[in-house]
Amino acid sequence: MKRLVKKSEIYDAFEQNEKYIEIFKNPTDNEIEIVKSNDPNGCIRGVIDSSNTIYIWPAEYGHYGINKKTNLPIPLDYFRFAYEPSYYEPWAFDLVRLGGNLTIEQAIQIIKNNLNFLSKIGNLNDRFALKASDGEINEEHLNEYINQYKVTKI
Repeated sequence: MKRLVKKSEIYDAFEQNEKYIEIFKNPTDNEIEIVKSNDPNGCIRGVIDSSNTIYIWPAEYGHYGINKKTNLPIPLDYFRFAYEPSYYEPWAFDLVRLGGNLTIEQAIQIIKNNLNFLSKIGNLNDRFALKASDGEINEEHLNEYINQYKVTKI
């Protein structure tokens, strides 16, 4: 059986304040480290679209701002995440701003489907905040919470 392999690529780039910023599509481990090194605090923001295509960039450029600088092919109202390790809740999944409407169950299923990738971004045992169209979760230990959560309907 053939397995579909996602190819990484620099999806887009821009220059701001004499700094070259890249947005990676389906990033490799090395590209994740490049993005972290391009952020003053080693943080990452990104989007995972409905086909599980992943886009990441340095977190100093917010989701709304990045869309003004580039032309991401997906609406930023889908699955948006940020990992900022110095924050009280390093993981942020904000699925309601910018017109988002994913539910908690949908968000948790996306997280479960992408645990391997997210573990390369940051510590899955960190605190997290998830804001969805049907509620909000603020908990410790993302990985533990996700593993115990039973998705019932999608």
